[in-house]
Parts: sequence; C-alpha cells; structure tokens
Amino acid sequence: MTRHFDIALPAASAASARGGGKRESAKVCRERSANDLLASVSMLNANQRARMETSAAMWAERANILQQVEDGIARRTAETAAKRPAAVEDAEEDAFERS
Repeated sequence: MTRHFDIALPAASAASARGGGKRESAKVCRERSANDLLASVSMLNANQRARMETSAAMWAERANILQQVEDGIARRTAETAAKRPAAVEDAEEDAFERS
C-alpha cells in the first residue's frame, strides 16, 4: 500500500547518501566558479546576474578551503613518508641487536 507513495531517488542522490558519491576537489569547485561567472554575463536582469556572481564567489571560496585541506593532507602524507623509513630502520636495528 505504501508502494504508491515511494519516491524514486536518482542514482547520484542514493550514492551520495551512502557516502559513495564523487568527492569534490578544489579543481572542480574552481571550474564551477568559472562556469557561474561566465553564465552571469548572459543573465537578463541584475538579480540573476548578482545570484550567479554570488554563486561563483561561493564556489571560489569553497575551492580555496578544499585546496588548503588537500595541501595539508599532502604535507602530512609527505611527512609521514619521510619519517617511516627512519622508524623502519630503527626497528630493524633493534631486532638485529636482540638476536
């Protein structure tokens, strides 16, 4: 009986609800910002133009935030990789000394 009231979700919505959807990157946000800014030029009235310009600014800000996150992850990954060989060498030396 409730079957008639079920709403079919698009695949993208269902995937993102489970966390399996595509992740946005700084690059994608910059592209969206550029597209919105370009679209703002073709708007017919000032309100539409202002909304698209605001949207472009918000996507640009999101791109900046995501870039900071991506840079931080890359930095921490590099630091961890640099520390790892030293820790492995120390562990191997300790194991050799114990035997």
